[in-house]
Amino acid sequence: MPSGHSGGHSGGGHFGGGSFSSHSGGHFGGSSFGSGVRGSFSGVRPHRPWYSPRVVVFGGRQVYLNSGRASAGSILGVLITIGIIITAIMGFIWLDCNDKISTIQNDYAFYQTMANDAADNVLYQTLGEVYDIKRYESSDKYCIFYTFKTFDNKTVEGYTYYVYDHSQALYLKDHGVVLALDTTFNKSNATTDSVPLDFRNTKLEDDAEYNDFTSQRGFVSTGTWIVGGITLLLGIANLMIRATAGKATEEQIAAEQQSTTTNNNSTQSTPAGTWRCGYCGTVNDNGKERCEGCGAMRQK
Repeated sequence: MPSGHSGGHSGGGHFGGGSFSSHSGGHFGGSSFGSGVRGSFSGVRPHRPWYSPRVVVFGGRQVYLNSGRASAGSILGVLITIGIIITAIMGFIWLDCNDKISTIQNDYAFYQTMANDAADNVLYQTLGEVYDIKRYESSDKYCIFYTFKTFDNKTVEGYTYYVYDHSQALYLKDHGVVLALDTTFNKSNATTDSVPLDFRNTKLEDDAEYNDFTSQRGFVSTGTWIVGGITLLLGIANLMIRATAGKATEEQIAAEQQSTTTNNNSTQSTPAGTWRCGYCGTVNDNGKERCEGCGAMRQK
């Protein structure tokens, strides 16, 4: 579908000008755990979970974020990043819609002047032949495509705004359209601009494309404010988590690490009749006094 307002009047015009426009395991020696261990073994030490509480600088002081605050802060950080990205994208869309609306407004003023001048001087008028009509998406408004011959017998093509209803577009296709030119007919050439003479009787709000971009800009503007506001609130919440955090102390950090280690160890179940090596985590039968994994003595 042609985009009737993209070119502006300076490059051939909205209506004329003859053109259309329309994202392996390690090896450990048994002697490392004391005497009397014969030979060696190969094995992979199990991964030991390790967690360090977050200590960050906020407001010129070190604050302590326990696991709950750190998790909440991380989640908020991800949401804030997403919010900023969405806000930026919507901002670019708003700017694009605004630029298109400004182009339509400028072209409208230019073609209104052209049509008014031609109404007072027949030398700025000529007859065009309509060869096609196009409906604007879900709107009931149509634009028309036409041709006309200049004074030096060159054929020029043009198209209009989406300002006609279906019956008007069909009538013009059957009977032709009176055009206003931006230069007198006896001086016209293949680059002359044109517009239907009856365009002077239309309003900017009659154009379906203008109304569509205006509606899009309003929707994007509202969405930008909403997403931006939510992102700001998330940012404030993230700051509050840090602002209300207690000053970091060695006791807090040590207690957090001990709690985390205890929780990690409690998640490892030891089957009945066995014991778990405190060095490598291997599960051994109760009859074994040394770990089959690393050779360490069983701790009583």
